[in-house]
Amino acid sequence: EFVAPPRRPILTEALQADAYRVDYVDGSGSGDAFGSGFVAGLLEVLPHEQTLRLASAMGASVCRVLGCTTGAFTRAEAEEFVTSNSLAVRRV
Repeated sequence: EFVAPPRRPILTEALQADAYRVDYVDGSGSGDAFGSGFVAGLLEVLPHEQTLRLASAMGASVCRVLGCTTGAFTRAEAEEFVTSNSLAVRRV
């Protein structure tokens, strides 16, 4: 049986963050990986700042190796990366 996630207020302000610093090899698939992290954060009803950090970590993970999905973090790896690396999120 499908259970809809709890609702939260719609984001009414813009957020901005720099990118996580990783050794860049190939950007192919990084936008898709960012999108996957963003959607996961929304579905899990994470705070917007945490959603942006998760999305940014997923995008950065793919840039570390050649190919679109080879370097993509698992969820556990993404959480560890976000915990170990700071990323300022600003309201603009």
